[in-house]
Amino acid sequence: MRQIDYFQEAEDLVNDWLTEWGGLECWNRYLDKGFLEAKATGDVDRWTSAIMDHADRGRRLAGIIGQMETNIPTEMWKIRELWRQQTVLASHIFRGLALIEVRVDVVRTGGPFNLLSN
Repeated sequence: MRQIDYFQEAEDLVNDWLTEWGGLECWNRYLDKGFLEAKATGDVDRWTSAIMDHADRGRRLAGIIGQMETNIPTEMWKIRELWRQQTVLASHIFRGLALIEVRVDVVRTGGPFNLLSN
């Protein structure tokens, strides 16, 4: 498989992961609403598990896009384009993962983790 095809497939997987909750810009609202519903029904642990499963999928995607080792083209412009694609995908994934990890902590504890406490 050509590297460009590999990255196009990876991009589709990342976009599916990102849009599952309506896109990154909607994730805060999605997580807040989901948590409130889970809290009202007593399903907070199940909700947290589902959210962390989504984060695990993101981590696996980060591993997939990190594999830029085979069938790299010889043309410099194609190498730059692959690097650009990899950087964009990694940025989206890590932004999503950071949002999940911080947001879940905020909604479960009622506020951000305070590094200065205790």
